[in-house]
Amino acid sequence: DKYYESIIKIIEIEDSLRYRDYSYYIMEQNEKENLIIENMNRMKLIYTSILVSLSIIFIVVPIVYKKIKKIKYTSTHDGLTNVLNRLSLDKKYKSIIHKNQVVSIIMLDIDNFKNINDTYGHALGDRVLINVCKAITHMLSKDIELYRYGGEEFIVLARNKSEEEILELAENIRYYIEQIK
Repeated sequence: DKYYESIIKIIEIEDSLRYRDYSYYIMEQNEKENLIIENMNRMKLIYTSILVSLSIIFIVVPIVYKKIKKIKYTSTHDGLTNVLNRLSLDKKYKSIIHKNQVVSIIMLDIDNFKNINDTYGHALGDRVLINVCKAITHMLSKDIELYRYGGEEFIVLARNKSEEEILELAENIRYYIEQIK
């Protein structure tokens, strides 16, 4: 009996040691799995943050770019006629002077424009301004620019043109505008 009891005790001790080691093993594995899960959750959060940030960038940046482009356009162009405005002329003129370039300037205004506004109203006066600008713009080449100087006054700025070419352009503009009804 003593022999059996001692064997049973040894088996119990062995079992206890074996299961104790197994328990530690399971606990270690469980800790490793928990660490892996935490790391995966952290990575999910990071990737989600990156994805959301990229989504915002791809949505917001084009919108902001369009707004900036529109603001830039409206700051350099006349709101009614869509030709370059006086601010653009001032910048261009300073650039021309700084670079010591030679340019030709044609200054023009619409005869009796106040009478048109007073007789037919500002809505028709606006249409006249728009149509005059469209007519002049179609006559200009790439190196010639039209600016609205103020009211019904306009400036045509030309580079690399001879005096004869400028006089001919001025006469063509005058004649073409005269034909508009």
